[in-house]
Amino acid sequence: MESMTEQATPRGSQRKKESRRKILEAARHLFVARGYHHTRPQDIARDAGVGHGTFYLHFPDKKACFLAFVEMARDEVTAASIKRIEGVADLEGQIRGIIEAIFDYGVAHPGVLNAALTDVGLLASSEDEPPPPTILEQWGDVWGERIKAHQAAGTVANDIDANLAGQAIVGMIRQVSMVAQRRGISRNRMTDSLVRFALQAVQG
Repeated sequence: MESMTEQATPRGSQRKKESRRKILEAARHLFVARGYHHTRPQDIARDAGVGHGTFYLHFPDKKACFLAFVEMARDEVTAASIKRIEGVADLEGQIRGIIEAIFDYGVAHPGVLNAALTDVGLLASSEDEPPPPTILEQWGDVWGERIKAHQAAGTVANDIDANLAGQAIVGMIRQVSMVAQRRGISRNRMTDSLVRFALQAVQG
């Protein structure tokens, strides 16, 4: 285990960053393969090639590690979405771009979104601890802010609650994608329907 002096040096800091990266990569693999409840901290440490105690240098418990994994997945999808709609001004193009970015991410990273969408509210360690927002709720907030911007520009009706509309769009994407996959509905048909439904919902 690294000494406090070594951790304070540039070399120690780099080693600490590298061990955290390895732990998160291992956690990502195991949460996808086994799920949250069937993954133990010692499994993550072993898969990462680090000592069990090293895990606890970075995370106080498995829940904290899982939340870091969720944040990483959310940031990856957000970055992909922003890149996809860069320079796109109209709402329809933005909706389509974000939906396609999410689907492309799911194809490129099988199982990651399903694992990250575990209801973290169920992981609260005590009744007094407020449940952290789910990744879907966070995405809903992002959609809500985008809708507010279009309300200010006059392209979206002002008589709707932008925050609730954002949550509704995310819920619709989640539900429709699950049903479409189960029923063998093509991605193009699913995307076109989602875009039309979302536009109708916010533009009236």
